[in-house]
Amino acid sequence: FVGSTWADDDYMNSYFGIDGADAAASGLDQFNADEGFKDVNFGGAVSYRFLERWSVAFLGTYARLLNDAKDSPIVDDVGDANQFFGGALINYQF
Repeated sequence: FVGSTWADDDYMNSYFGIDGADAAASGLDQFNADEGFKDVNFGGAVSYRFLERWSVAFLGTYARLLNDAKDSPIVDDVGDANQFFGGALINYQF
């Protein structure tokens, strides 16, 4: 899959904004994050049935933060604009 995420001001400020109290506590600069495209992402999954009722699945996603999400001091100074997720599942069919 390929996708992108649009986020409003409330979401962006909740996760990427830094108000005066947060800046004082963390040492990071204050930052007001505006609405916009938060990321672009792609990923996929693969499944393999190894017995009649059992299978295993592996999945992964890569996302690149954009705009104010990328420019936030939380990401720019401390984090990384490249975001990865991976997982594995063992499935049993009843």
